[in-house]
Amino acid sequence: MAIHQLTPAMALGDAIGNQTDAIRTALRSWGIESQVYAERRDMKSSDPGEDYRRLRLRPHDWLIYHHGIDSAVTPTALKHLDRLIFVYHNVTPSAFLYGYNDHLAGLTDSGRGHLDRFRDAPVVWSDSEYNAQELHALGFLDALRVIMPLRVDTVGLHASADSAAGRRITAQYLMAGSTLPGRPEASPAAVNWLFVGRLAPNKRQDAIVKAFNYYQRLINPQSRLLLVGSGLYTPGYQIELESLIQSLGLDGKAILAGSPSLAEGFGGYYAAANVFVCASEHEGFCVPIVEAMSFGIPVVAYGHSGVVHAVGDGGMLVEDNAPATLAEAAHWMLSDAGVQAHYRARQPARVEAFGQAQFEASLKAEVERLAS
Repeated sequence: MAIHQLTPAMALGDAIGNQTDAIRTALRSWGIESQVYAERRDMKSSDPGEDYRRLRLRPHDWLIYHHGIDSAVTPTALKHLDRLIFVYHNVTPSAFLYGYNDHLAGLTDSGRGHLDRFRDAPVVWSDSEYNAQELHALGFLDALRVIMPLRVDTVGLHASADSAAGRRITAQYLMAGSTLPGRPEASPAAVNWLFVGRLAPNKRQDAIVKAFNYYQRLINPQSRLLLVGSGLYTPGYQIELESLIQSLGLDGKAILAGSPSLAEGFGGYYAAANVFVCASEHEGFCVPIVEAMSFGIPVVAYGHSGVVHAVGDGGMLVEDNAPATLAEAAHWMLSDAGVQAHYRARQPARVEAFGQAQFEASLKAEVERLAS
């Protein structure tokens, strides 16, 4: 038996690409033949997989299909529906994207439109409780049965932070007088806010900028906002963010840091942060929340969509993403040692739930079920 994977794009650095690579690595380590087939592949990767048109399945093979936006690989997945493991990573509602990337918005509409065609897949996996519940509401009655947790690579992230490139980033942004996460002091004199995620309207970086403006002007002028993520797919939204930062007089205080790789020191931004603030209005999960917890960074997040399941009991969830709500919650988190201790004590268990051991145990149980 071979277990291959099919995905629109094979590129490390995003949640789906990282999960696809983690599955392939684990399967191969157990002696199972496995390859990733994709329409778009990152040829800089040491193992970018194969073109999806080269996929061939033998009678006892299985195919893991990672579903998101519509793509050229969708018909191939439907062709093998009788031995398909359908993996749902959620689809961003197109309303967030129209006006910023109409082509991508159309692909998300099509991706949601194709969901009905996969109801008869013999195996359905979801990568979060939120995604499982969404599938269940759409008639995938077994969707809650198997939740294959995302594997969050905190080991690689911490190695990135500890690399020469990561240390340079930390040194560049660590503010004088700042107290690093995990230290007992409750109220650092200087504070770095952090959010990590591609620049996209559903992630509401604009709401974070407005909340930070409230915090910086009314609570702590010795503060900085670091927004780490690529604006490649929604350049118009990045321009809006740049204009908002300029109009609020936050030049040099609110930083659009781009999207460095692990080798380029990505982890250094986490090492420099004092609080992670999330205002997203749609997430299937939100891996950076778990990454932040692995550094002991206090988390404040708008309790909406998959963010709730990423945070669990390891961070503070608020009822809206208004500027005052997020800013005052961040201030409470940073100024109250008891509140920090309450959430930090719960963060290691959250990180462990998405670590390598839990991921491999869940995957192995599914592989054994398929083999039987």
